[in-house]
Amino acid sequence: MVQVTLIAAVLVLFMRLGTEGGPWSDLWQTQPWSVAAIINGGLLAIGLGFAVAAMRAGRRIDRGQRGAILRLDRWATTARLAAGILFGAGVALLGWLDLVRAGIGDWILLDELAALMPLLGLLVLVWWAIAPIERRVREAVILRRLDEGLPPPVVVSRWRHVLDQARHEAGPILIPLIPMLAWGEAVVRLEANPPAWLENMAGQELVRAEATYVVALLAGMAAVFACAPLLIRAAWSTTPIGASEIRTRIDDMCRRHRVRVRGVLMWRTRSTSPNAMVMGVLPSLRYILLSDLLLDALPARAVEAVAAHEVAHVRRRHIPWLVASVMTTVLVLIGGLELAASASFGAGPYPEWFEGAVAVLSLVLVLAVISWISKRFEWQADAFAAQHLSGFESRGGAGPAPCISHDAAATMAGALLHVATLAGMDPERSTWRHGSIRTRVERLRRLVGTPCDEAPIDAAVRRLKFAVVVLLVVALVGVAWLPGPSRADLGGAPAGSP
Repeated sequence: MVQVTLIAAVLVLFMRLGTEGGPWSDLWQTQPWSVAAIINGGLLAIGLGFAVAAMRAGRRIDRGQRGAILRLDRWATTARLAAGILFGAGVALLGWLDLVRAGIGDWILLDELAALMPLLGLLVLVWWAIAPIERRVREAVILRRLDEGLPPPVVVSRWRHVLDQARHEAGPILIPLIPMLAWGEAVVRLEANPPAWLENMAGQELVRAEATYVVALLAGMAAVFACAPLLIRAAWSTTPIGASEIRTRIDDMCRRHRVRVRGVLMWRTRSTSPNAMVMGVLPSLRYILLSDLLLDALPARAVEAVAAHEVAHVRRRHIPWLVASVMTTVLVLIGGLELAASASFGAGPYPEWFEGAVAVLSLVLVLAVISWISKRFEWQADAFAAQHLSGFESRGGAGPAPCISHDAAATMAGALLHVATLAGMDPERSTWRHGSIRTRVERLRRLVGTPCDEAPIDAAVRRLKFAVVVLLVVALVGVAWLPGPSRADLGGAPAGSP
């Protein structure tokens, strides 16, 4: 939920670039202290409420009520969700960003970061409040880890816990999104007031064309996204995995499936997180990360299964298709809302409440699409791991494709359950992007005996991708030909205009 909250917050800020006001645009001007109290007071109340819940959960845990840990985890999710909704409403509806700009000026990125600080403070407060619970959990598993021959988790100070959470949970989201936000604001500024030197160098017609800035915006964001792995690696504690059985298995797997990576890294989490990930869209900037606890706790074949799951995200091109899905959703939404607005309000300008509703609806729909598609990509990656362990190679080999074996499906399912146990995760609990472990395990078990090239989830994802392509073409044609209001009518006048 930390990722959802931060993505939503940055998206809301991005949608307010170059615009002013909201449905109650005069409120932040006539009652600035009320708006500040609603945002900051509301976030503080959420944080303090969770801190009280954490203290009560700690007392229950000391009395042996282990279920309090799961209840507190649900409370943490609720607190972060409520904070994200409050922050989004404050920016999109109440003009919180405009109030910050009025106080410190409309600087590139500085005012957005200042507006984001109360939400980041809430996340820090939640991590601070939950740190004693995490400490109890780590202390409780030390003996069990030693009995199992695993390294015990390192018991860290409260501030170290907060720093680790910020690096590992918030870092992967903010490291690429903050530079993207800065680049987006710079492009909006140039479009609103192009300097004379730029017009002289590139030509006034080119500089005045809206398509120029769309291309510049997308190109800059793509460059930031491509370089994000280097930034994330610098922020985290990682080290290359040298010659070993695991490294040999992963190198062979990448060769079999024609996936190029720059390196395979061990992600040092002080033996607290059983996790793995692949990051990078360019082969020269792509890494596979396996956490220290994952490498220590899982047998080599299970680690290979987890790594195959991550390789699947590259091999099946999940990230580009997820981006295309989000773009399609936004374009379809824009087209549909322009039709509805033209029928209701004429050529514009549109009422401020409608603009606020569009912003909220866009955000909710984008997050829902990301969640729905990501879960299916996770199911396909699980199936890919089982296919790999069954001897299947991408682009085929000699003879018919093998069937998914019971051992392969059981190995991947066992790895998922083992990771859930190490992480203290309820297998029945569904997360925003990954769904529930129980559902993923059941889907793996149903794959046993299925030919590797006939997995149902592969066919479902192919249909999904086809639908995305069709909708994207229709949306692009529709947006290009649909008569509608100007950009200023849709998003408000550029900052500083009358």
